[in-house]
Amino acid sequence: MAGLMRKPFSGTQQGLVLAIDIGTTYSGCSFSVLDPGVVPEIKGVTSFPAQPPSGASKIPSVLYYDSVGVLRAVGAETLLESIIERAEDEQWTKVEWFKLHLRPKSGKTAALRIHQQILALPPDKSIIQVYADFLRYLFSCCRTFIEERMLSGGVGFWESVQDRIIFVLSHPNGWEGPQQNSMRRAAVLAGLITENPEDRDRLHFVTEGEASLHFCINNRLTVKVYLGALYFLKDEGIIVVDAGGGTIDLSAYSVSDPDTNTFEEITPSECCFSGSIFVTEEARSYFEDKLYGTRFEEDIPRITECFDQTTKLQFKDSDEPYHVKFGGLRDREPSLDIRSGQMKIAGLTMAGFFQPSINTISKAIVDQRRDARKVITTVLLVGGFAASPWINKAVSDGGVSFYLDHFVAIRMARYSYGIHAQHQRRGFFISLDDSTRVKNSFIEENVEISLSHFDVRSV
Repeated sequence: MAGLMRKPFSGTQQGLVLAIDIGTTYSGCSFSVLDPGVVPEIKGVTSFPAQPPSGASKIPSVLYYDSVGVLRAVGAETLLESIIERAEDEQWTKVEWFKLHLRPKSGKTAALRIHQQILALPPDKSIIQVYADFLRYLFSCCRTFIEERMLSGGVGFWESVQDRIIFVLSHPNGWEGPQQNSMRRAAVLAGLITENPEDRDRLHFVTEGEASLHFCINNRLTVKVYLGALYFLKDEGIIVVDAGGGTIDLSAYSVSDPDTNTFEEITPSECCFSGSIFVTEEARSYFEDKLYGTRFEEDIPRITECFDQTTKLQFKDSDEPYHVKFGGLRDREPSLDIRSGQMKIAGLTMAGFFQPSINTISKAIVDQRRDARKVITTVLLVGGFAASPWINKAVSDGGVSFYLDHFVAIRMARYSYGIHAQHQRRGFFISLDDSTRVKNSFIEENVEISLSHFDVRSV
């Protein structure tokens, strides 16, 4: 759908914007064909290998490598019974939650013991290589979808634009220069771009919070209606909460220019490692405590997987019991609340699994409201914790909109370093002294800025 106030593409030749959102648990892609003089539209990739004909906009962020490090299955392929059986028989390595290996190792994340909950990478595989393998797979899926499903003459179109595709990669709010550099290296290894200087401008980064804001704007979730017209309140603020599989990303904005639908950030963005995977880990600990030493001890991984894929998604009422179906009719042990291959879990126990993440989201919202320069009147929840299933593709669609629309004109720096500087698009380097960092200064920017632009010392 065309975004609010989006202008026709002003270029002189066709182009393509491709946004890839690699999430902790699920990933997706969106794209926009750029035709001269035509208002761009954002479309999602809705067909991937091993999916049912109805398709979906997301695939699991999972890979299987064999014993010698060869990639054997990716995405929805890893859910096939034949793949699961072969992986067990041939001792393949399952890789999931790999995105969190890129996380910053300092600050708030240092206090969290998430390293204990992230599976190790296969031997002789770096996170850059794994990330590149997944990027390469998604890129191939995008190409197939565009060539075969979306466009008449898709093959010829792809060949004409493949060397100038604009890529947008999303990442959590808490990721900065080092993480972007790692993602850039993975993009080069995956063949999305080359190391040539002219290719640098073809790769853009956007935080998941900002991408989600763009998604909300394009789906008219941030506007109010007065006498049939859409309008924004300039003196009010909104918080976008992207509650995903691994991270909770919060960003607060207000309208800086209603005429152009331009937004400004009104408090520094926040990133918390308390996504839905940590609900599953709370449940796993419960199953281990309950079943350790019983004949169902070996079923704990299976029970946890079934909880993650079904029971967790059904939870909505702490007054009702829930069931994890994992076995057959003969699997029965009333003392363990197991009957006919189903384990009963009290609603209050289920609520306990969710409570740490809910507490984190609630506290983060309160903190953002307290620190924001304007009164927060609206909180928009997107991502896997959101109630509406269709909104789970917010980040990848928002990534394309980030390139097309650039709604955010002013961002708040997480830190500044005691100097004021004017900058141009290219050729600026700032050498910093040991001055004290000051939070909450403004950066007004029209171009992407990353730490690689600066000579940073003694930070």
